[in-house]
Amino acid sequence: VGFDIETTGKDVFKEKMHGFSLAWEKGCARYVFWKFVEANRELVIRDFKKLKVVTHAGKYDFHFLKEFLPEIFDNIQHIVEGDSYIALHLDNPDDRKPLKLSIWRTFKIRMMMLHECLGVKEEDLEKDRVKIDFDMVPRQRLCQYGCGDADLTLQLYWHEKERIKDFKRAEGIDTMLQVPVLVEMERRGILIDRPYLETIAPMFERCVVRMHKNIYEVVGH
Repeated sequence: VGFDIETTGKDVFKEKMHGFSLAWEKGCARYVFWKFVEANRELVIRDFKKLKVVTHAGKYDFHFLKEFLPEIFDNIQHIVEGDSYIALHLDNPDDRKPLKLSIWRTFKIRMMMLHECLGVKEEDLEKDRVKIDFDMVPRQRLCQYGCGDADLTLQLYWHEKERIKDFKRAEGIDTMLQVPVLVEMERRGILIDRPYLETIAPMFERCVVRMHKNIYEVVGH
């Protein structure tokens, strides 16, 4: 099942969930409003745990599950089958293209952009001149936007599924097992061994001095 979350903004530590989309086959998806989740929380959690979902760069989505649906996040390793972003990373590790550009490159399908859904200028959205407010968007357009993301996330995963499996077999690692750990680290922070860092600081300082000296010698100073 393709899975995608819509939120009230970009900051995973400040914003809220507006809803999420689920797509179970090509062209078939539903948008679930957060108000429905709040009113039917136990039912949603129970049914969600039965799913096998796929994401695209799902760490962003997992942050919101951790905050607003921790019962699902705690079972995420059993729920999430894979992430289509992995296959694109295999092509180019430095590629940071979002879902919509990936879909265009793979299927030549132009998806609805966020600023189009919101009815605002792209420049205003990028520079945070306007707030993401899905409550002001007509429901039909919002559902088209959210469901399109989930639908094409699923299609992209199906398209790249074998390559993702080959990567897991070759590397002997399932990256989806690591993502929840990264989410926990980002939300809690990590402990730093300050005394140890202080003991090795002089070594790095000497390295910096040598590098500066080498740079000046190379340029003739």
